[in-house]
Amino acid sequence: MSARLDRMLRDAREDLGAQQVARVDWASVDRELFAHLESEGRLERARAVARNGPAWGVGAAVLAVAAAVALVAGKSHVAQTLDAGPVAVSPAAGHVVSVVGGGDLLVDGKPVGVGATLRLGDVVETRGTSATVERPGKLTLVLEAGSRATVTHVQGALVLALAEGAVEAQVVPVPSGEAFAVDVDGARVAVHGTHLRVEREKEHVSVDLSEGVVLVGRAPRVGSTIGALVTAPAHAEFEPGDVARSLRVTHEALRVRAPVALASATAAEPTVAPTA
Repeated sequence: MSARLDRMLRDAREDLGAQQVARVDWASVDRELFAHLESEGRLERARAVARNGPAWGVGAAVLAVAAAVALVAGKSHVAQTLDAGPVAVSPAAGHVVSVVGGGDLLVDGKPVGVGATLRLGDVVETRGTSATVERPGKLTLVLEAGSRATVTHVQGALVLALAEGAVEAQVVPVPSGEAFAVDVDGARVAVHGTHLRVEREKEHVSVDLSEGVVLVGRAPRVGSTIGALVTAPAHAEFEPGDVARSLRVTHEALRVRAPVALASATAAEPTVAPTA
């Protein structure tokens, strides 16, 4: 009886185990098992990091800095590439529209002729010839024979530094500011709109004003000229080193040099100097 009962119980347990096994969701067991293993792996790696903290931290910091530098450098390069536009070119001081005489017109020591463009920094010389320069809509000027001048400003107003000789100009009036100026060793004859001639003979300057007004004073680093206001007709003389005390002005018409007619380049054909 006892043996029989034991066999019955054994068969029942085997059948019960088989039924339980059949009801198990093995896919779920696999997911939970792998999740547990991954969790254990992360925990173990964290412990390893804690044990080797300083060295790993320095390495991570270096990598982080390197990555940041690379990112910034990359962005900078992109920004420079995207922002890079055409190089700004200063406006022209004017164009040579006529050359009269048998000598040479030189710009930075090189012979030029009608059609040449004058720009900021150019040194213009007239050797045995005179040259007419036009800045359309703004002014026409003549650099007389035996003159030398440097273009020192072209943004807005045109400024010439006169080293020797004479320049005569017809300037279109402007509502404010200065349209043209002639500098001589730190002194300035500033023009708002007029017909004038400025001549330098060593350390002596003479100005003949047939139209408009000019200011005579020290050349400012920035802004407008502050000085003596001279109205046409006038003949003025001064020494560049001491404008305030040396300036002499007369309004006698007979003392004012007769102006030269300066026709626009659109109204007359340019005259080309004969070749040697």
